[in-house]
Amino acid sequence: MFPPREAVAELTVAKLRVAELTVGAASCQGCHSQARAAALVACPGSIVQQALAGRACGATLLGAAAPSRAAGGRSAILLAVLAPEWREAAIRLFFWWLMLSALQAEGPIAVKFAQWASTRPDLLPRSVCDHFATLQAGVLTHSWADTRRILTEAFGPGWEAALELDPSPVGSGCMAQVYHGWLRGPLSPPLQANSGVTLEAAELPREVAVKVRHPGAQAQVDLDLEVMRTLASTLEAIWPSARYLAMSEAICHFESFVRPQADLRIEARNLDSFHRNFPYKRTGKGLRVVFPEVIWPYVTDALLIESYELSTPLQEVLGQADRAARGGSKAPGLAESSASSKGALLELREQVGKLCMDAFLKMLFADNFIHGDLHPGNIHFRGGNISSTGAVLGSSSGKPLELVLLDAGLAVQLSSQDRQNFLEVFHALAVNNGLEAGRLMVERSPGDARLVRDREGFVAAVGELCSNFWGLGLALGK
Repeated sequence: MFPPREAVAELTVAKLRVAELTVGAASCQGCHSQARAAALVACPGSIVQQALAGRACGATLLGAAAPSRAAGGRSAILLAVLAPEWREAAIRLFFWWLMLSALQAEGPIAVKFAQWASTRPDLLPRSVCDHFATLQAGVLTHSWADTRRILTEAFGPGWEAALELDPSPVGSGCMAQVYHGWLRGPLSPPLQANSGVTLEAAELPREVAVKVRHPGAQAQVDLDLEVMRTLASTLEAIWPSARYLAMSEAICHFESFVRPQADLRIEARNLDSFHRNFPYKRTGKGLRVVFPEVIWPYVTDALLIESYELSTPLQEVLGQADRAARGGSKAPGLAESSASSKGALLELREQVGKLCMDAFLKMLFADNFIHGDLHPGNIHFRGGNISSTGAVLGSSSGKPLELVLLDAGLAVQLSSQDRQNFLEVFHALAVNNGLEAGRLMVERSPGDARLVRDREGFVAAVGELCSNFWGLGLALGK
């Protein structure tokens, strides 16, 4: 669909500011049609507003939120044709559309790698991280027909009488996608359910999230892992020095993390464990950390029904707070130049950081049961300075700030030896004894110790790295 003539004229006259804004213009996760995409490109006012909003939530059009993979590519081509002076920016946009489409076509392993890469601005350019961040919650979705088939296999043909779902997913990850809906009556328990807990009739109707695994995801994971193992063993056979990289061990370790995510029954059990460790939602006591509650017995390996937790993604919260604190946008309810507004927003950032850190340290040290997939797409907040609509306010909403953690399919529990090793290394780093930390890393690492070439050089490098951080004033525990 092409933009109207007046939109093209407006595009030509305005020249759309700067090339960087082109990428931002494609940054609206809510774009569900080519017409909306063309409107964003054609209307300068809309570009400024929507691009900034899109950049805040780390999403791009580029096919991830569009109804087809071709939509993002057509947007880039259309931009190059209608605005030749923007051709270079359009080529960059088209390249990233190809890159993200290829990653999604490759399967869950490639998407998981991109999600990890998006969280490492220390290793990759910020622009690369921003583009990869679109795959944190905007992976291409499977069809509604596939979802209906999976629901019918689990609950029988009459499930629609008890379960009302919006056919448009609210989010999609590398393994599954999530729908919002209402459970209005009991469903026939699936054959694979393995819990004696049942839903009480008094709890209905109930707002729920329904997580459905992508068709073929399990087989794709198995194939990708087999290819990785074959490549690693082949490389180590023809190039003995590759053994120093311990690729086979790394792939086995990676497999133990990824494979459980393909079975939603494992996620359900993980959520139950997190609920026991963080009882705030049930008791109102302890750290204000919330996990979705599993609706037993409506769980299979390919489907999970859980409570719907309305909340705002971390990147969106921080993006709104940053822009308001810099004066780029007005915090609702307070004057734009209000010092109290900026102070409240800075305080929100501190609260967000402290709550995240406290939750992680509790999982790590107190519970030894750690959420293993804490990328920004799975970290949400509500209450505090965040309104029910997701807007960051200049003052408190009257409710305490809560951390909502999603997608618990990947959880880590250290063995007693691994836990001891980690605690000793962590303690050495905390007391600025980098040499001891380096020595422990060498002595406690798995593999053949005879393959270590420059033990003293490694230990010295770790010691220097630790000293440099302390020299910059890094403090643990405050």
